[in-house]
Amino acid sequence: CSIPVIVSDGLTFPYEQLIDWSLATIQVPEALARDAKAILDLLPRDPDVIRTMRRNICTIRNRFWYRRGGLEDAFLRSV
Repeated sequence: CSIPVIVSDGLTFPYEQLIDWSLATIQVPEALARDAKAILDLLPRDPDVIRTMRRNICTIRNRFWYRRGGLEDAFLRSV
């Protein structure tokens, strides 16, 4: 799985009350959108951190999007 890099301010992620997206995504402020070096500086370099973030996004994907009934289950738990 790839670690999503989100360039946005104030974005509401799906199922935020169930998923800690900061453990599986890299969030970049819009002010840095045109500064490639600044964005690269935000990327993790530690292989263990990268491995953990990739594992986390795969778990989220498998649990909520690829599993039969995952989205319905997340919706019901979020209300």
